[in-house]
Amino acid sequence: MTDFGGAIKRNAEYDLAIIGVPFDEKSSYLRGPAGGPAAIRASSTGRARNPETELGVDLERDTVMVDLGDVDTSGDVDKTFQGIEDAVAAVFEKKAR
Repeated sequence: MTDFGGAIKRNAEYDLAIIGVPFDEKSSYLRGPAGGPAAIRASSTGRARNPETELGVDLERDTVMVDLGDVDTSGDVDKTFQGIEDAVAAVFEKKAR
């Protein structure tokens, strides 16, 4: 389970959203960034965390944060970039970040 220290909730209404983009197709040297979203989620289960942001918002108590999963990056680059735009636009439509 990846929960970012208990901050992730299952809710259709949210203030903050995490969107993974496992993509390294345009890397000019080594591959690896595509594994970033999975690695971040895997490490998010630890309880050693600072629950408050720099603005003093406790992510577990003061806001609703969701993980919307990964953008599909299996197609061509244009499809991937459109998928990123669509995912971000859906978050903005909810007036979330």
